[in-house]
Amino acid sequence: IVIQFALSLTAIIFLVTVYRQFSYKAVKDMGFSRKNILNVPLAGVDFQRMKERMLQLKDVEAAAASSGTLGMPRHSSFCMIRTGSNQDNMEFGYYAGDADFLKVMHLKLLAGSTFPATAPKDKEQYIIVNETAVNAMGVKTPAEAIGKMLWLSDSVPVNIVGVVKDFNYQPIEVNIRPMAIRFIPGEFQQLQLSMAKGNPAAQLAGIKQAWLQLHPGEIFSAEWMDEQLASRNGQAVISMLGFLVFISTLIAALGLLGIVAYTSFTRRKEISIRKVLGAGAASLLLLLSKNYVRLILIAGCIALPLGYLGSVFFLRIFAYRVSIGILPMLGSFAFLVFLALATILSQTWRAI
Repeated sequence: IVIQFALSLTAIIFLVTVYRQFSYKAVKDMGFSRKNILNVPLAGVDFQRMKERMLQLKDVEAAAASSGTLGMPRHSSFCMIRTGSNQDNMEFGYYAGDADFLKVMHLKLLAGSTFPATAPKDKEQYIIVNETAVNAMGVKTPAEAIGKMLWLSDSVPVNIVGVVKDFNYQPIEVNIRPMAIRFIPGEFQQLQLSMAKGNPAAQLAGIKQAWLQLHPGEIFSAEWMDEQLASRNGQAVISMLGFLVFISTLIAALGLLGIVAYTSFTRRKEISIRKVLGAGAASLLLLLSKNYVRLILIAGCIALPLGYLGSVFFLRIFAYRVSIGILPMLGSFAFLVFLALATILSQTWRAI
């Protein structure tokens, strides 16, 4: 009984922690917009041509070209950047984006501006960096960073034209690191369309019609950004863990049920004698139940530290995480005690 209920309680505490963490991940403000953003693949069409066509649709409020979706794993690329002739190279994460990328993603500019309209497509000249990058370069304020020269891969000079407020361009498992937004049309993979509130199905149909005009005979695929990010929120993991916890708890409860039923049956003569001698129902319930309750409490003393340690090791995966908290642990223990008491009393009450 002790082993089964200790394992069940440990699993329940761990499941509660996993659920709370993924729920937090689903609602955490990552510093950019994700609502009503439709990601549409460029599929080889010039981004400016496709952008102009999509902006003709009434439900498209703004459009930006990008190399990937913010917050998705492995969508960001990496490059080496040098800040001066005597400085070591630093690794920057980066996304390729056009002049409207900040607007569509609702990224907050702290200094400078977005890419100028005259930025050449064939030669990179400008770059936008985040606050962490400014600090890594040893610059005191975002405003002081504007106009400074950086070297990409030791050979390509670019000017900083803007500094954006830090945001989680990678999943929350990772701390915010130095990153840049670069104007590299050759790396654009999709248009990100900011859609007006309306009927998503009708909007998608209109986008599809316009997209097929530019891609005749090809298969249309598009994805809402919030749904794309939500697919990373661990629902499959939670469902699997929930099923395993249910099975382990059911086995523990059935084991306890069998032992209590057997003990109550073997002590039926004792119960009858005690009733004849005037023992009340409450005292008989206490007599038959107290040993099992003691075992459940011992299981709780074992499982609470184990569940806490398991939760700590799991949460270390995430740079941004919930606190474990005493209330979720005590709530899990209270649930298991309630289940055990219901199992015990269902048999002891029948015995008296």
